[in-house]
Amino acid sequence: MKITIKKQLSQLILGVAILSTSFATFAGEKTLKGDNRIEEGTISALIDASLPDWDESILHAKSSSNPLARLSFNTVAKVLGDKEFEQKPPEGATQLAEGNRFVRLDPKKGKMRYVNRTHAWNFEKDAKTKAIPEKEAQKIALNSFERLGFSLKEMKEPLVRTQMAGGAKAGAKEIEDLHEMYRLVYVQRQINGLPIYGNNIRIALSNEGQVQRLGINWASFKMDNDARLRSRKDIIQHAVKEIMTQDPDSSMKIVSALAYAKTDKGSNFKPVAVVSVNSLPTPYQLLIPLTDLANKHDND
Repeated sequence: MKITIKKQLSQLILGVAILSTSFATFAGEKTLKGDNRIEEGTISALIDASLPDWDESILHAKSSSNPLARLSFNTVAKVLGDKEFEQKPPEGATQLAEGNRFVRLDPKKGKMRYVNRTHAWNFEKDAKTKAIPEKEAQKIALNSFERLGFSLKEMKEPLVRTQMAGGAKAGAKEIEDLHEMYRLVYVQRQINGLPIYGNNIRIALSNEGQVQRLGINWASFKMDNDARLRSRKDIIQHAVKEIMTQDPDSSMKIVSALAYAKTDKGSNFKPVAVVSVNSLPTPYQLLIPLTDLANKHDND
């Protein structure tokens, strides 16, 4: 499975999805310089040097039931300091909009979205205000997540950033005014010490400490009971084969890590090797499953 990516984001920016697929914090990295083609053996060595080790414990990851299934629209509103919705949604509804508020709650897809436009930054009243302190933002965020039913044990250390706005007079060559709009808190989900690919929580807090928007990707975590680990050699050969189809050269950079991910639509989670290939013109990622089903081994 190959995923095309742009360069890793260093900040959380309004309207730009945060790449929860970035694993630079715990990944290895090896580089060759030059513009000549690279041989399979060299690629294999690069992957082997950057790929972390794993053992049978990677098959024993467990998680509690998905908290999204226990939430209601009014529970979300109450936890986030909002008033209850006046209208009663029809049974089975996955979204509800009322005035300047909107909630999408879809447990089957493992997604939730909340927006309150009354808490949005406004130049006329907020231009001279400052974002709340980072520690306060982190405290508000984690408290909200926990009250919504999410386990703090399944969260990596929060990443806190500030969303800024800049302005200048017409014709100016540089930004003259900078404004702090929101504190942004991002949390990557993890189980068994490894990140869950595509699972995260993002929250934007106004300069008054109110929740302006919240986005959650948190799927029910299930793994195949009859999965067996593939060999390290097999994983490396699999990655090399995929990379060779992309006409690689020796200027490429390879970063590898381990994670849990769904490699097929509707499938259970699997432990995977995440091989990030920084190669012009387009960087990409490979998700290589570390397991096969037992019945496949039996039929080989």
